[in-house]
Amino acid sequence: IYMTPATKKMAETNPLIKMQHHALKKAWNGLPDEQRDLVKTLKIKAQKQTKSGTFTAGSWTRDTGVLTVVLHENESDLKETFNTLHHEIGHAQYNKLMNEHPEKVEKFNREIKEIGSSYSALTSYVGSYRGAYRKAIDAKEKQKKYLENWNKKHEQYPQRYSKVSEFEFEKSMAIMDHNINIAQNIYENETHSALAQLVAGTNTSDIRITDKKVLNKMFDAYKELHS
Repeated sequence: IYMTPATKKMAETNPLIKMQHHALKKAWNGLPDEQRDLVKTLKIKAQKQTKSGTFTAGSWTRDTGVLTVVLHENESDLKETFNTLHHEIGHAQYNKLMNEHPEKVEKFNREIKEIGSSYSALTSYVGSYRGAYRKAIDAKEKQKKYLENWNKKHEQYPQRYSKVSEFEFEKSMAIMDHNINIAQNIYENETHSALAQLVAGTNTSDIRITDKKVLNKMFDAYKELHS
């Protein structure tokens, strides 16, 4: 468990940060061992309010096994701290299942995608990722046209525009393909994390689906994934 020096100082001087820190410790200690073992490092950061009011609640980095939870100086709802931890743990679980039982994940994704084609997303946050795959594909096409047009300008004005080499072009396309692969199942991944929060008893105020039959289908898919 790693806390930045600035976070340690804020946890000592800011009452809300201190409360969130205690809530996070309680949530972390309440996790079963098999969930804690998915995390190599729990990183705790404190963030001051930004001018825009936007902030990051947390993140999971699968390459390093680092789960980050961000505490906020003006956050008084301790449920949000629980929400963040269980949401990011959900991503860690999903990643493990992808490695060990890809056939189960594929079935879960298929069922969630089918439900999502007819109903709203489980939460507003999950809904923000529904178009991620399409956007990633569109971004690749846009980048491809941009590079092709750049080389056309090079042909017309070689002194003003340097040529994009084949290596640079392929490298750029590889990056865009990587983004597409990440975005391909991001909606299903985020739905899984939202379900993980519900299973943990948090995030009950932001549910957009009121049809119990639809919710039961999602929970059945989640249960089968973890069986």
